[in-house]
Amino acid sequence: MKLITQILIIFILYSCGSGSTQEEDSITPNQPKVVDLDPHEIGTLERTIFHEGRLRNFILYVPESYDRNAATPMVFNFHGYGSNAEEQMYYSNIIEVADDEGFLVLHPQGTPHPLTGSSTFCVGGYSRPCSVDDVSFSNYLINIISTLYNLDMLRIYSTGMSNGGFMSYHLACNLSNRIAAIASVTGSMTPETLEECTPSRPIPIIQMHGLEDKVVPLVGIPNLMEPIDKVVDFWVEHNNCTAQYIVDYYDSVQWDNSIPLQVGWDGCDEGSEVRLYTFTGAGHTWPGNPYYTTNTNYDIIASEEIWSFFKRHTLNGLQE
Repeated sequence: MKLITQILIIFILYSCGSGSTQEEDSITPNQPKVVDLDPHEIGTLERTIFHEGRLRNFILYVPESYDRNAATPMVFNFHGYGSNAEEQMYYSNIIEVADDEGFLVLHPQGTPHPLTGSSTFCVGGYSRPCSVDDVSFSNYLINIISTLYNLDMLRIYSTGMSNGGFMSYHLACNLSNRIAAIASVTGSMTPETLEECTPSRPIPIIQMHGLEDKVVPLVGIPNLMEPIDKVVDFWVEHNNCTAQYIVDYYDSVQWDNSIPLQVGWDGCDEGSEVRLYTFTGAGHTWPGNPYYTTNTNYDIIASEEIWSFFKRHTLNGLQE
């Protein structure tokens, strides 16, 4: 009898966990609970969900300031290759910004790479032969979270570190009807993502990169990851930007031996923007992270800069 009960539970989870369309993924009152989350639950919520034949993990951060009566933005925050959702949550420290600004942060967990076993998001290029559909998984998470929280469906964003930056570009290309803007920190685009990128609308973009990054070099790696200038040029052209500007920053934190430079493009369609931040003396790190790591720029707090950019943009264009 116990075995039969376990089989029935697995069957229910599988039935509710597969598929990727909003109609299929939406929860109705008559359906079993597909994730152990209470509506409008507050806190750091580490959960497991069943999707397309496998158990997937995520951490949802809901700040105390969350108001169930107000439509609330949400930010995907994807970890790097070999990292995990918890490490990315604390390393980026975007949850501290969420406390002040009142948005949700969703930290998906990648799956083991089929050759190395390291946790990854499947974006082609260096992640081959990984074949998990992480776009479908991200879409599914939006559907589920939106049934439990009062999400502002015009203000869902994506950022991430390294592989998480690649994943954010992957969503910009393949889920542009739901992702309002993205920010890549030390990431790029793989050849597959770039070649097959057909967003349905202009996408506001931030790219942040250390000039000394040896893991994801600015010049790219043939067949594995595209050069950063090629990636930026693609989005400047796609967004039909017309004006370029340069922002020189004062070296306010001299002990980090790093200085930021911002090159931006505006005059883009539908109020979109493209921004490229580069950092002298910096490597494969998250600017302004709370661990005071070496080869890191601290003139800019990346998570603050990213949210300041995100909150200006919605699916309907620039939010004044």
